[in-house]
Amino acid sequence: MKLLNRDISWISFNQRCLDETDRKSIPLGERAMFFGIVASNLTEFMQVRYPIEIAFEMDDLDEFKDSVALFYQKMIKQWHKFNKNYQLVVPVEDLKKSSAKWVESTFKTEVFPILQPMNIDKSKTLNLHPGTYLMVKTQKNKSDGEKLQYIEIPKGLYRYIAVPGKKFCVSVIDLIQDNLNFMFKDRKIISSFPFTILRSAQVFDQIDREQDAYTQIVKTLKERERSWITALEVGSTEKSDIKILRNLLPLRSDTIIFASKEIGLAALKSLPSEIFSDKDKCRKFNPVKTFPKKSIFDYIKQKDRLAFHPYESYDQTMVRFLEEAASDPNVVSIKISLYRVANNSKIVDALLKAADKGKTV
Repeated sequence: MKLLNRDISWISFNQRCLDETDRKSIPLGERAMFFGIVASNLTEFMQVRYPIEIAFEMDDLDEFKDSVALFYQKMIKQWHKFNKNYQLVVPVEDLKKSSAKWVESTFKTEVFPILQPMNIDKSKTLNLHPGTYLMVKTQKNKSDGEKLQYIEIPKGLYRYIAVPGKKFCVSVIDLIQDNLNFMFKDRKIISSFPFTILRSAQVFDQIDREQDAYTQIVKTLKERERSWITALEVGSTEKSDIKILRNLLPLRSDTIIFASKEIGLAALKSLPSEIFSDKDKCRKFNPVKTFPKKSIFDYIKQKDRLAFHPYESYDQTMVRFLEEAASDPNVVSIKISLYRVANNSKIVDALLKAADKGKTV
């Protein structure tokens, strides 16, 4: 019996997610958000699934890499067409007349203070942790040699900023690039381009029985910061720019390089809601609450309960269950596998509370 490789079939799944961006029956905000979901799926795939295929020596790896690269280009091309039609993200250059003061003020007060250019020693390998950066090439004068510096884009910085009084936003990377002359006042800007580093998040080591799980997890998280680079997303199609990164970063032959004019589309999941009219905003789903307000422990003692998510409230079932466990003096231990959590996770809060009370988590 011939079986499909599950990771190749993943491309078909993500294609179905990308198809949602063409569905005019759903609000514009949701269609834009699906671009972010697709890009986020691809990011996770390159960090988790792709390393597994490499580790177990997947057949037809070159064909697989080509398939992923083609899907990426299709996603980028579809986003450019979408954005051209709806003008959700506009170039900073287009705002020079109508919103020049806002552009300058926003950069100087909200963005510039948290940026720090770093010099690059071309003779050494640039071993950066996962994240997004801006490569800048400058020159003081014609007799002076060109200088390379990079700027890390902080993870806490909003990638898209709404323009006041308008129904569109700007990319913070575009905002930084447009104001590089302010950052490098004594040097001429030769060129600049953004890039994102993705590293393997896959762990193949088994937990050492002689070492406790906590110590092993801490070690693993530190190693992830310097694991091999699975993908490099470059915000330029110039061969000379890609060559710079090839010479500086510890890339491997199986590192996939994605090159386009725009990177980091996963941030489209959190486009500012104010750029959308009420009819275009993402719809809110209100799950039903079926569990009673009394103790969940008492409720599940009566018989097994099956909760259907997201149709039934997750807060009123699983979250309440963990919050009650954190406070119950009879609970001495909580064991849970967390795949993905929200930025302000009630579950993490409950687990921290349990640990503070002396429970083993």
